[in-house]
Amino acid sequence: EEHPDTLGTMHALANVYRLMGRYDKAEELHQQVLEIRQRSLGDDHPHTIASMISLASVYTDQGRYDKAEQLYLQASEFQRRMLGKEHPARLVCMNNLAVLYTDQGRYAEAEKLLHQTLVSQRRILGKEHPHTLASTDNLTRVYEAQGRYSEAEKLHQQQLEIRQRTLGLEHADTLQSMGCLAVAYHRQSQFNKAAKLYQQSLELLQRTQGEDCPLTQIVKDNFVGLCWSRAFTLATTDDPDEQNPTEAVRLAQQAVALDPMTANTRYILGVALCSHQEYNRAVAVFETAHELQDGEDPYWQIFVAIAYAKVGRADDALQEYFANAVWLLNQDSVPEQYRFRDEAEEIIGFDQLNDFFSRKLKETPSDVMATRLYADLLRRHQRAEDTPEGPMGEPNE
Repeated sequence: EEHPDTLGTMHALANVYRLMGRYDKAEELHQQVLEIRQRSLGDDHPHTIASMISLASVYTDQGRYDKAEQLYLQASEFQRRMLGKEHPARLVCMNNLAVLYTDQGRYAEAEKLLHQTLVSQRRILGKEHPHTLASTDNLTRVYEAQGRYSEAEKLHQQQLEIRQRTLGLEHADTLQSMGCLAVAYHRQSQFNKAAKLYQQSLELLQRTQGEDCPLTQIVKDNFVGLCWSRAFTLATTDDPDEQNPTEAVRLAQQAVALDPMTANTRYILGVALCSHQEYNRAVAVFETAHELQDGEDPYWQIFVAIAYAKVGRADDALQEYFANAVWLLNQDSVPEQYRFRDEAEEIIGFDQLNDFFSRKLKETPSDVMATRLYADLLRRHQRAEDTPEGPMGEPNE
């Protein structure tokens, strides 16, 4: 059991368990190897230190940060004494400790440690060494976690240039840097730059890594998210300078092309078509979304109501309006829905809404939701009558 080859095999198997997410088995094996190496080789032997770092990594994966930190600090101190302050192996240990601090939200400590590590790595290993690049990637995580996207962008740009030059455009690490830079652009509302990079990296990933590659899926999801969120903004904003129905439709169609089987992309396309006054097409798209989702999403029903009202399907419009209104009563984080509700009410018309609620309460006088919604509609209508140019606003409590 104490033969070096046996311990090496056990250590390697523990690393495999960790990669498989079987952290209990990985911890058990790494703990065994560490205890044997401590007993037979001593605490400050390089193999013992390697076991400490590997076990600390498992603890980090498990969220057992106190134990991981203790091991990293012990390993780092042994490395400092035995190998020197700037030995590459010690710098990797410091990088791992900084990752742990980042996971804990200890950003100031993580940033300080990564800056120290990078100064040494850049001088000893060079800017293009994989260890230096890994530490730089981790520094961008610290910046992004704090919302410092412009600083992260600069580092992502440097990383992309280095990896493209040294590894080639189609290398997985290069494409990951490209995707990260696109995210940095996205978070800073640099939508055109982000879309261009998302599309470029996605096409390269699909060709070189395949559709099932996790990185391909991440980049695709980010690209779809940009397309549909931007399409929604351009279609629904109340800022006339930002409204752009044509671009909203284009982006929504791109989202559907990328992710045709998700209902939300179809709903966004329907909203964009409504903003472009293509109501018949919008109705068809909304109904496809219903089928994909095996039901309706209350958030989108107000837009479906608008489309139905515009094509003359008044009864369907009223049903969609009512379902959305019932849902909205129990929501406290969708204030924009009140503006969309007001738009739907204007299109449907007060007379039709009044008749709808009157009939509904005549049929079921005990319908509490309908009673509450009708009373609120009447209050807001009276308020609008008293102040014709003012908004109807949110419901009274």
